[in-house]
Amino acid sequence: AEIRTAKIVRGTMEQMGIEVTSCAGTGLVGVLYGAGEGRCVALRAELDALPIQEKTDASFSSQNEGFMHACGHDLHMAALLAAAQMLSRTRRQWNGCVKFFFQPDEEGEGGAARMIAEGCLERPHVDAVFGMHVLPKLPEGAAAFCFGPSFAASDTFQIRVTGRACHG
Repeated sequence: AEIRTAKIVRGTMEQMGIEVTSCAGTGLVGVLYGAGEGRCVALRAELDALPIQEKTDASFSSQNEGFMHACGHDLHMAALLAAAQMLSRTRRQWNGCVKFFFQPDEEGEGGAARMIAEGCLERPHVDAVFGMHVLPKLPEGAAAFCFGPSFAASDTFQIRVTGRACHG
């Protein structure tokens, strides 16, 4: 599913005139230059599908047995492609460049770290990265933001506490 998704995203960006390279396996980096010199920002969405069987009857349910773009991944990709389309159409009205990161393996073994290790933040150098995540509890049309990392990682850990009983 991720390979097919990457192929569709690549083709869509290339139709917009965006340079696209592969990164960290199925990940993609698109680069779009504006009218003149300036800073470079990156916009990021995750590309991975999760090994979950979708059990809804929604019209937009996954068509791939055993996989779905859960956690809003499909929305994130669609929003990033919409931003790419708008920026592509207006590229003569702004300076600098925009990179579009479609990150693989967000939920697993560190797709972002692999993309960074492969140089996605360079050539040209990225001055800032922006990402988003859907938050179903917000009312329709609302947005929230914070400074610094947010929804930056998922991980599991186990601890064992030994000692005498006490207030914890």
